[in-house]
Order: sequence, then C-alpha cells, then structure tokens
Amino acid sequence: MRIDINEIVKLNESKGFHFFEPSTMRFFSSRKPTEAYLNEAENKAYFVTSEQFVSSLNEKAVRKYSVRVCNMATGDINTIGEFNKLNRNEAVKQAKELSLKLLVA
Repeated sequence: MRIDINEIVKLNESKGFHFFEPSTMRFFSSRKPTEAYLNEAENKAYFVTSEQFVSSLNEKAVRKYSVRVCNMATGDINTIGEFNKLNRNEAVKQAKELSLKLLVA
C-alpha cells in the first residue's frame, strides 16, 4: 500500500530524529520521494532516497539511490542493503518488493 512520504517525515521529526532535516538533506545532496510503500504486517514503510556526492571543487558524481525503511512505531529510519549503490529502477523495485514480502507468504 502506498503512503505519502510526508507521513514518514512528520513521524520521524515527532520522535526526535533528524533524517529529513534540511541541513542533513543538503549535506548529502539528498532527494526524497513523494511516496513510500507500507507493509502493514511489519508496520514498516519502505522508500527510496537519492544522494549525490559533490566534491569541494564542485565536481558531481553520478546520483545513486538507497532503499530505506521506517519503523512506523518508533519513527526510526535505516538503510536496507548498501548505501548509495543502486540505480533508481533497482531501488524502487526493491522497496516495492520489501513492502509486500510478508503479505504474500
């Protein structure tokens, strides 16, 4: 089931975390999606962020993607798999699959 990413942003902030804080997002040149995928059985939401390394000489690396999981009870967010290693399609596919994993069992 899809949910608005702003639900996760508000939850994360209300629990005292800073994952989506503007200064954090700027530091990593991060972008957040507009939606996430909720796994109701796990009470977790999976989503994708992208990050881009920019050197002190303003040289930009290729934008890469990471799959994230938010515990909807605690608001804590963690990375699934390796940070910043996927292309967009791979990351979205993994997030969607993870959101369904216990529902089809």
